[in-house]
Amino acid sequence: MAGVTSPSSGFVEAAPLDTDVRVSVIVPGRNVEATLAQTLDSLLAQTFSDFELIFSDNGSTDRTVEIAKSYCRRFKALRVIDASVSPGSGFARRAGVEVASGDLLIFIDSDDVVSENYIEAMSAALRTRTFVHGAQDMTLLNPTWVSQVQPGRGSRTETVGGWKFAGSATLGVRRGAYDAVGGFCTEPEIAEDNDFCFRMRVAGHDLQVVPEAIVHVRQKFTFKSAFNQGRYYGRCHGHTNRLWRPMGLPVESEWTLAGRALRLFTPRRLRSLRSLKGRYPWIVEVGSVGARVWANVKDVVTRREFRPATGLIRPSVDPFLEPFRAQRHERPEGQPPAV
Repeated sequence: MAGVTSPSSGFVEAAPLDTDVRVSVIVPGRNVEATLAQTLDSLLAQTFSDFELIFSDNGSTDRTVEIAKSYCRRFKALRVIDASVSPGSGFARRAGVEVASGDLLIFIDSDDVVSENYIEAMSAALRTRTFVHGAQDMTLLNPTWVSQVQPGRGSRTETVGGWKFAGSATLGVRRGAYDAVGGFCTEPEIAEDNDFCFRMRVAGHDLQVVPEAIVHVRQKFTFKSAFNQGRYYGRCHGHTNRLWRPMGLPVESEWTLAGRALRLFTPRRLRSLRSLKGRYPWIVEVGSVGARVWANVKDVVTRREFRPATGLIRPSVDPFLEPFRAQRHERPEGQPPAV
């Protein structure tokens, strides 16, 4: 049964699902031999074990695939797929979904750890809701100073002017809604998690938190990784913002961006560089602002034209995904995708 639109909120109200709907957990990864076993161990320890697990390898050159395959006999259903034909976590997630047979899709990153009730809580929430995210904890897997600098969102849902979003490693969605909006974008310059959340919003699906489902996030805390992280945020978010501005997304102006750049060099901010806790966020911000400024300059010089976001609100026609679609398990008669 399809959902109905709530007059008060404008969002589609999800129709309740049976308790025996199938659950697929998708874990993308590339060169994660140092962390993958801990992630898989946390999934083995789940209070709910009746789920299909897809590990989508995005071109690892270390022991990642070997480690993943070593867990095949320990899970009720684990498939390891080669998603190296196209780079990027967005493509790896998409390939995993195409192979998966579940009605409920849950995404986890290969360097994080989830609470033992995570799959149970997320799948239970998806039986009454369409689109959810888990809570975030930064204390378990990181040094104390890192969790102080980047405390994470906890059970808070982040918003930009009322537009909700969450990291892809904490998301859960019904397959019917996922397919209808086209899944994760595989274009490398787009932050696929924000873009997906925005498309779900436009389609009428409200993002809701499941506070009892906790993702323990592992943060990379070298200065090089901090700079690269900031640069990625700046490049991808700038592109995504341009796509969604015509749809009403509040976007940071050039003047606001200039203000961020100037604040990096205030006496107070420069004094904070004496401490480790001060240097880390400063380097992230340098990478983010620098990437945004460079992208803006390049767009002006090249007169780059951006497709409107409405061009992305459609089922995917990515030809690289066709071989993965062919691998999906056949769905028994009478069981259409849940919407």
